[in-house]
Parts: sequence; structure tokens; C-alpha cells
Amino acid sequence: MEDIIENAKVAGRGGAVIFFSNILSTLIAAVGAIIVIRLLSPTEYGLYTIAGIPASMMLLFGDWGVNAALTKYIAQYRAEGKENNVASVLRAGLVFKIGVGVILTFLTFLLSDFLAGFVLRKPETSLLVKVSCLMVLGTQLYKTSWSTFLGFEKMKYNAFIQVLFAVLKALLAPLLVLLGFKALGAVVGLSLGQLAAGVVGVLIVFFILYRPLRGVSSEGAMGFLEAMRMMMRYGFPLAVIGIIGGFRSQLYSFLLVRYSSVSSIGNYGVASTFKVFVGFITFPVGNVLFPAFSKMSGSEAREELEVAFRASVKYVSFLVLPASVGVMALSQPLIGVIYGTKYSLAPLFLVLLSVGDLYCGLGSLSMGSLLSSQGETGVILKIGLLTMVVGVPLSFILIPLFGVLGFILNNLITQAVGTTLYVYWVRKLFKFKMWVGQSARTYVCLLYTSPSPRDLSTSRMPSSA
Repeated sequence: MEDIIENAKVAGRGGAVIFFSNILSTLIAAVGAIIVIRLLSPTEYGLYTIAGIPASMMLLFGDWGVNAALTKYIAQYRAEGKENNVASVLRAGLVFKIGVGVILTFLTFLLSDFLAGFVLRKPETSLLVKVSCLMVLGTQLYKTSWSTFLGFEKMKYNAFIQVLFAVLKALLAPLLVLLGFKALGAVVGLSLGQLAAGVVGVLIVFFILYRPLRGVSSEGAMGFLEAMRMMMRYGFPLAVIGIIGGFRSQLYSFLLVRYSSVSSIGNYGVASTFKVFVGFITFPVGNVLFPAFSKMSGSEAREELEVAFRASVKYVSFLVLPASVGVMALSQPLIGVIYGTKYSLAPLFLVLLSVGDLYCGLGSLSMGSLLSSQGETGVILKIGLLTMVVGVPLSFILIPLFGVLGFILNNLITQAVGTTLYVYWVRKLFKFKMWVGQSARTYVCLLYTSPSPRDLSTSRMPSSA
């Protein structure tokens, strides 16, 4: 029980730091985003949104499960007092991720014309895609340093690079748009901000976290190849499902681009910006759960792991579910006041996007971290493959028929399937009790406190969607 309390305190402090940094960075980024969105037309904002698709596609090959392995093994070995293995894991992870990031950056630049013209069928985005190659390297460095900070439970550094990225993006993107570069300026501002934050994060990892470990005795420590093999064995299922799932998402995005107007995609981008309200809660919790669960490894820690898991589901539900319903009810006035009336489809899109957050009541935010922390990455692969079997065929029906609406509905259906599978496997593997019943009671409470349908009447489905 003392270990549970101590882990809860560490997780709580880390979650609080990320919570406040997330709010601050979101507010800063929101100011810049509002300026950019108001200065750009829906078509220009749609081009800005489309330009990031190739970079996201390249980043599918940038992880290979190493980020998750860094967090898990750093947290685990620190809890076990094996500082020499912490140094080995960190060294191998940094070399691998930086090398892969540089390679993918050059590939994005070289293939930009092909990706923009042939794949996306939007040749006018070619220059934007070239610039976005900087985003590939920046994101690679940023995520690697972020995962490392989580493993060391140094969330103050997570907070620092998060706020730094928000400040740089909020300053550079609006400035370049105001100077007349329009969508290109927005992409340049985003890419440079991401790259600068990633470089700073890696420098912090090397000089503050890694260098002190170099003085630790190397006796019994893993070599570079041994550390890489261990991380790749753990991360390979995550890499496979990440790549397959990423291609699935890219397929959805390509279908969306082909069968939706640029204006509708711009409306979807605006609606997506309001997901940050619920993200204030889910983002910090999702980040602290994985290292906290990773320290509870082995059969002897199963009881405290169950207590921690059930508590995470319970308290996340109490916060996320009311916030999600609130965003749904206020979608029309929120978008109208901040962005004006030109984004008429965005309120409906926001209502539907918020439905996915309701799955948190069943533990969707906690179950992936639980399985990953206990080395059950093969189960995550199975769930991902089964979800893809449902989602991919469905996307060829819904997206061509309904455009952005079909895209969102397809995601909601696949989320529901994935959550159901996670519930099944967690109950089968860990035999946790009183968890689904606890979630059911939470949903019942929500029904008594949620807004009436009349409150949501302003978000009716437009016929032009």
C-alpha cells in the first residue's frame, strides 16, 4: 500500500505539471491558431491541413516501438535500481531515433512532388510538403525526448518543451501569414517551431539526464546491440500496429481529401481544435499512467496494479465524461464566437468528434497503458488488426458517401470496436473485478446530469455536409 501511495503521489505531481503546462501551451497556441484561421480562407486552411499528411505518413516509420520501450524500461530499471541499464537503453534509443529521423526527413523532401501530385491529387501543395519535411525531424526528436522524460518522471522538462513549441508556433506562423506567405507561412512556422522544440528536448536529455549516468559503473550493463534487441522485441508489435494503423489513418485521410471539398476539410480542422478542452484532462493522465504502471511489474504487484487501474478509470471518467458533454452542448456558440460564421459545418463535426471521448468511461484511456506496461504488446497488435478489419472496408463506404461526416462516423465505429476488444482482453489476462460495473454506474450518473436534446439542437446536420 505504501508503494501504491508513493506511485500515486509521483504520478499526481507529474500529471499536475503536465496539466498546467498543457493548459498554458494550448492557450498560447490557440491565440496563434485563431489569428491564422481568421487570416486564411477555408480553402487556404484546408491546404495547410493537407500539407501535413505526407509528413505524418513518413513518421509512421520513425518509431518502431522504441518510444514506448524507452519509457517502460527507463521507469522499470530506475525502480529496480539498475542505473547502468538505464544508460544503455537511453544511449541505444537516442542513436536509433535520431538516425531514423534524419533519413525520413530527406525522403520526405525527395518525394514531395510525387506525394502532393499523385497521391494527394493536390499538386499545389508540393512546396508546402517540401517545407513540412522539417516537421518530420522535429517531431522525431520531440517525441523521443518526451518519452525519455516520462521514463525518468521528469515532467517539468515535458512541460518546458511543450510550452516552448507552443510559443514558437504561435509567434512564427501568424507572423509569416501576416507578411503575406499565407498557407506557406503557416506551414513554415509550424515546422520550424517543432524542429526547435525537438532539438532543445534532445539537448536536455543528453546533458542533464544521460551525462550523469556515464559515470555509473558499466559492470553487468547491457551493450548497445543487446539493448536494441530488447527494445525491438518489446516494441515490434507496437511498431507493426503503428505502421498498419498509420496507413489505415492515411487511407482515411486520402479518401477524405479525394471525396470532400477543401472547405469541408477546413471546417473539420477548426472543429478538431476544440478537442483541446477534453485534452486538458486526457493528455496528462495518459502520459503519467504508462510509467506508473510500468513500475508495478511482476505477479507480486498484481493487486496494487488492479487498484491503480481501477482508480485511473474511475477518476478519469468523473472528469472526462461531463467535459465531453459540455463541449457537445456548447459547440455552436464556441465556434461562432471565436471563429465567426464562415465555418458553418464545424459545430456538427465537433459534436460527433466529442462522442469518442465518452469511451473513457470504459477505460479506453487506461487499458492501452496497462497492457503495454506489462509487456502485452502482442495483444495490442491483435486488437489493432481486428479493428482494422472492421474499419478499412467501412471507410470505402462511408467516406465516399458522406465525406467528412463519413470519416468521423467511421472513426467512432472503429473506436467502439477497439474499446470492446480491450475490455475483453484486460478482463481475460488480469482478472480485474468490479471494473465494468463501476463504469456502468458512471454512465448512469452522466445520463442524469447531461444536457437535454434541446441544448444540442443548434448542432443539427447540415444537408451540405
